[in-house]
Amino acid sequence: MRDNIFMIKNINYSNKNAFTFIELIIVVVIIAILFAMAQPNRRPPRASHREKACFSNLRVIQGAVEMYNMDVDSKNYMRTLDLDILVKAKYLKSLPNKPEESCIYMSYGDLSSDTESLVFCNYHGDVQQVRFKTNRID
Repeated sequence: MRDNIFMIKNINYSNKNAFTFIELIIVVVIIAILFAMAQPNRRPPRASHREKACFSNLRVIQGAVEMYNMDVDSKNYMRTLDLDILVKAKYLKSLPNKPEESCIYMSYGDLSSDTESLVFCNYHGDVQQVRFKTNRID
């Protein structure tokens, strides 16, 4: 009977070269933790480009306000942001294109003085990211 080719042989499985279930679970957990740490860095590049475009607009507007305030007498200083005046006086070629529909450019404080005044976007915040950043859904 030992010569029968259809006879099922007793196969001895040894655990010397195989992984245990616990070891596989630990590896999966470590991979999941590493993936969770890398996930916040996967911000869509389109959103960061729009934020950079908005900050660029803010820098241009702030420069136009400063040039306007240097050229006019103190009675006519721009104290709050008015983009139409800057366009009419040719400190801006045109109104800046908003990278997001909800971008609204505003000012805080008295723009004619250097103390605590800045131009910011209600959606992206100010260039220094100090304040005025609203909660967004990305």
